[in-house]
Amino acid sequence: MATNESLELLFSPRKWAKRATPEEVIRIHVEFVTKVSEIARKNIPCELNVAYGSTEREKLDIYGIDLPSDAPIFIYIHGGYWQDLNKDISAYAVESFYKKGIKVIVMGYTLCPNSSLKNIVQEIQVAFLACLEYAKKCGSRGIYVGGHSAGAHLTASLFQEFFCSIPELDQNYLKGVVCISGVYDLMPIVQTYINDALKLTEALAKELSPIYQTFCAKDNITFLIIIGQYESPAFHEQSKSFYQKLKDAGYNADFVEIKEVDHFNIVENLNDSNSEIFKLITNKMRELH
Repeated sequence: MATNESLELLFSPRKWAKRATPEEVIRIHVEFVTKVSEIARKNIPCELNVAYGSTEREKLDIYGIDLPSDAPIFIYIHGGYWQDLNKDISAYAVESFYKKGIKVIVMGYTLCPNSSLKNIVQEIQVAFLACLEYAKKCGSRGIYVGGHSAGAHLTASLFQEFFCSIPELDQNYLKGVVCISGVYDLMPIVQTYINDALKLTEALAKELSPIYQTFCAKDNITFLIIIGQYESPAFHEQSKSFYQKLKDAGYNADFVEIKEVDHFNIVENLNDSNSEIFKLITNKMRELH
């Protein structure tokens, strides 16, 4: 059985990066995503802080509002172990996707410990419905939803009974799902520092883990499960297990390991239209609409 110390190492992504010390990797990441998000807000026509709920962080940023009304939409859910980061510094995919004719909606959500993880999952469901209404109003050709790390968990959590409760005609708007470096089994983190803010019991961790849930999605939705080479064995195992769960359930899913990237620059590269991750996602989007 893994000790708390070994679990904390396995679930500390910055300690598996090769390009800098753990502290420097975080500093570089925050500086980069802050800078490119500021540039996106300055350069790309957008509508910021669109409320989908009543609390301060229940807001969406919609980028590319000058694109054709039927433009495809990529919804992005940021990571941060459900307790860090925010939508304002998570617009790093915007500029590159915009140049491909894709609108981007960046979701904000309340962070722990100011909210519970169960409530965050529910916020994301409400936010997704707001994005769906926006897509319907615009006549979008299709929605694609993706997330990174904790955001990949929140993305996957949309596909429990919630998605099946959406009218089928509305479900048809969703064409594809992208989960990047996700956490799909929360049980191991209960005994780690990560849980100080989350306060999960083992029972609640299992309840909120996509790996243990019955999955519900339309057969035509494509799932893309992505992991970077320089991730811990635990992150690799979780992504592979989640991918296998999708395949076993008969869904159209691809698993891709991207070489020579870590937990952080894998999504920094969404800003680079020449990067493998950008091409993977946008090629899928081109196939689907």
